[in-house]
Amino acid sequence: MADLIGQIVGPYQITERLGRGGMAEVYKAFHKDLEVYRAVKFIRPELGTSEDFRARFLKEAQGVARLAHPNIIGIHDFGASGDRYYMVMELIEGRSLKDILKHDGQMSIDRAVALVKSIAGALAYAHDQGLIHRDIKPDNIMVDTRGRPVLMDFGIAKLITSDAKVTQTGHLIGTPAYMAPEQSKALEVGPATDIYALSVVLFEMLTGHTPFEADTPMAVVLKSLSDPMPMPRSFNARISEELQGVILKGTAKEMTDRYPSAMEFIAALDRAMDRIQATLDKTVVLPAPKPDVVPGSNRVALAAVLVVMMLVSAIAAWMILQPDTSGGDKVADSSVTLAPQPAGTDVGITERQIPEALSRNDGDGGNAGGTESGTEGVSASGTDRPANPVAGVVETEPATSADPIDVTPPQDSTAAGTNAAPAQVASPQPLPDVPEPAPTPAPVAPDPEQQRLAEAARAAED
Repeated sequence: MADLIGQIVGPYQITERLGRGGMAEVYKAFHKDLEVYRAVKFIRPELGTSEDFRARFLKEAQGVARLAHPNIIGIHDFGASGDRYYMVMELIEGRSLKDILKHDGQMSIDRAVALVKSIAGALAYAHDQGLIHRDIKPDNIMVDTRGRPVLMDFGIAKLITSDAKVTQTGHLIGTPAYMAPEQSKALEVGPATDIYALSVVLFEMLTGHTPFEADTPMAVVLKSLSDPMPMPRSFNARISEELQGVILKGTAKEMTDRYPSAMEFIAALDRAMDRIQATLDKTVVLPAPKPDVVPGSNRVALAAVLVVMMLVSAIAAWMILQPDTSGGDKVADSSVTLAPQPAGTDVGITERQIPEALSRNDGDGGNAGGTESGTEGVSASGTDRPANPVAGVVETEPATSADPIDVTPPQDSTAAGTNAAPAQVASPQPLPDVPEPAPTPAPVAPDPEQQRLAEAARAAED
């Protein structure tokens, strides 16, 4: 067909070509009187050569013009210019589904199913009007700028295939990749034929491929007649089993095995999507159990806390009650008062153990005691030193010898008439380390002689 750009066809001026197919060419045209743009489809001249073609074309154009559905393109006019028959349609601003799949690849499941359901609704409406499309394919589905799918070319395939001369030449009318087996065999077609083609379109939208592909159109037809339908999930694992089942039923080889109507096809798609949504709700909405609601978890945590507290308490008690093993040096620095002892008892003693009062008396004038009593004090070093007022108590220098101190109370000089025998003194030893204080010994009855000496000492102080 010669290029028609710039030509005037009726009230329309052809401005640009929009597309070209096996049966027709589509141009954009401007209506001079209405000042609007339209799409004008010209049937290829070689396809309309029969004598009754004009009558059949008129009949089909009238039938399609009566269709009023938002997903079916509207027909505004039709006519002939010489040997060229044309139909004037609304101009859809957008892209064809073929162009979308070519540039964007496979679609999401939600979008693909939504588009197919809209087209299936348009088919259900047309089928109720007694019209079969016969050429459902991505080229004949436009998607406008608002996302609305629009089905085009209703009645064109029937108009062409009814021409006996065309069929006798063996010219293949339709698109092999989307043709149902009965259509390839030139058998009677029906609503199930359009459902087959639309199911193939859904297969392609979800996988990016048509079910059967080959090098020639005839090889594709043979595959569609003999080979089983491939599993859509083998191309796209995101397709659910339910949705795959809908596609397989819609593309069954026999018409009776497919959905009998487009409305039942839509209902099957709705059920499949509902099951997908139910699966997503169970997976996403239900939260995982919280740790604090796990049976028995509170009791386990409480028991663990109690065990830890018991261990801490036991360690603290052990540290408090542990004996002091730091040594007995502290005891050696304190003053100890000798308890009265019986006569003849040896007492180990150091100078530090002399009572404070006796130490002061010795420093003030120990000679007085010695003059009055007539006794002499003996130092541990053997030199003369005034005797202490109390017999049996000796001042010594600290010594390191381990021998105990042997102190013998002296005889009274007035009674015996002789000097008291010198005390035998040995070097004192350090007090032993005592882990714990020894219990207080029971009181011992004082010795009379010791009491007499103590009274003499107090008299000396007065």
